[in-house]
Amino acid sequence: MTTRGSTARERVFGPRGRDWEWTVIEALAAFNFLFAVWLIVKPGGDEALVWFDDIALALAPAFAACMAAAVASRNWRTRTGYAWALISLGLFMIAAGEVAWGIQELGIGGEVPFPSAADVGYLGIYPPVFVGLLLMPCAPVSGLKRVGIALDTLIAIAAIGLISWHLILADQLSESTDNSLAKGVSLAYPFADIGIVFAALVLIGRSGRVTSGAAVACLAGGFAAMACSDSLYTYLTSVNDYATGSYIDFGWIVAYSLIAIAALSVLTSRVSFERDTGDQQETLVIWPSLVAYAPLVPLAAVHVAAFASDEGYHTLLVEGGTLAVFALVMARQILTIYENVHLNRRLAQRADELSQKLMLQKLERILERQPAFRHLREAAATEPITQAGEAHMGSGQHHAPGSTRLP
Repeated sequence: MTTRGSTARERVFGPRGRDWEWTVIEALAAFNFLFAVWLIVKPGGDEALVWFDDIALALAPAFAACMAAAVASRNWRTRTGYAWALISLGLFMIAAGEVAWGIQELGIGGEVPFPSAADVGYLGIYPPVFVGLLLMPCAPVSGLKRVGIALDTLIAIAAIGLISWHLILADQLSESTDNSLAKGVSLAYPFADIGIVFAALVLIGRSGRVTSGAAVACLAGGFAAMACSDSLYTYLTSVNDYATGSYIDFGWIVAYSLIAIAALSVLTSRVSFERDTGDQQETLVIWPSLVAYAPLVPLAAVHVAAFASDEGYHTLLVEGGTLAVFALVMARQILTIYENVHLNRRLAQRADELSQKLMLQKLERILERQPAFRHLREAAATEPITQAGEAHMGSGQHHAPGSTRLP
């Protein structure tokens, strides 16, 4: 067990010698466990839960923002530094929103209205984080690879959009209310969450194979978890069913912890988001190709639920969107087959080139052992083997026995 644990640790953080990184991860895991237990057990009652929840939700993004700022400072004047600086700005914005929420709920007392001053910070995270994720350095991709990334992103975004439409957007758009500001803020969250998920998918698709898979997975997974919690918060708020201490608050804590771990893995200087990674060994990974298909499972459940409810044009939209997603999946599979055929052709061509090279090396070694064929070796060095062979055959015919003219 010790060997396996050490191997996993070295795979993320490099060789042993600086174990403070692993200590921070263990502290984050313990904090997540404590938060989950507190939500379930509720020691001290509901009032203590509100205090603990508000303080924890303010400290967690602030810590993640500090970690991201440290990465930005270390990698300043690079794309990685600028990207992490924007992510840090977004996290500080949401930390400020959590502080504003806590002041209204704990200091002023009473129920926090919607929208409130806290929503300024909550919505303020989206623009800098969206740009920051897209600004992350990416691996150079060819035309077919670029098309594959686009199809994968479209599949996931279309599936997530349909799920969000069925669960949140359809009801909010059809809901009539006199408070247009509240309706606008409610609609802004799911659309902004879809944008964050889109940026996270692009980061996964364009990340190089020499970058840390753990860092990319934690960063993208953190913002995906945040988007899910935000969407659930919007839905529960629209039906007046959200209160501080709800189980969805744990999703935000997990999100901030994953982002902090991603920043921590980059801070160790063992991994890099830059393409100039020196002699790091490239490793093939499968999980980025599977991420795009993960939303298809909940989409199937939503499709069945929409078909069973038979809500008119809402059901037709979900069914039509599901068919469109299926068409995108088929197009992606066709592209994969074409890429495999093209790769097989390239491998066969490469094998032929290697075979010819080996034959040439064998012939050169034979000629070096036979001094009488020195002129043939010189011809082989300057002309193709076929021409050298024809020259040898012609020379042999010219000096064949019996063809010499007698005096």
